[in-house]
Amino acid sequence: MRRPLLTLVAIATAGAVLGGCSSLENALDEVIPLPAAGQAAAIGLGLEVVKTKIERRMEMTCNPLNMISDGTYCVSNYKPTDRQEVWCFKTLGGVDCYGEPD
Repeated sequence: MRRPLLTLVAIATAGAVLGGCSSLENALDEVIPLPAAGQAAAIGLGLEVVKTKIERRMEMTCNPLNMISDGTYCVSNYKPTDRQEVWCFKTLGGVDCYGEPD
C-alpha cells in the first residue's frame, strides 16, 4: 500500500522539478480552498480518528459524559469476570479443588 503512494509522490515531485516552478505555481493557483465549515469538519474528523486509535491502543473509552458518571474523562474497558470461590487441597496424587471448604 505504501509503495504505490511513495511512487506517486516521487513521480509528482520529479514532474514538478523537471517542469520548472511555473507548472507547480499554476497547479497551486487552481486549488479551491475549503470553506471554514469544511475545514472544521475535516479537522474534527481527523481528531476523532486519532482519538479512536489511541482509545483502542490503551483499551480505554474517553468521553466527556464519563466525567458525570465516573468522575474521570477516560474509563478502562476492562470488565472483571465473576469467579467462583474454589478451595484446593494437596493430596497424595496432586492437588484437588472443590466448590466447598469441607
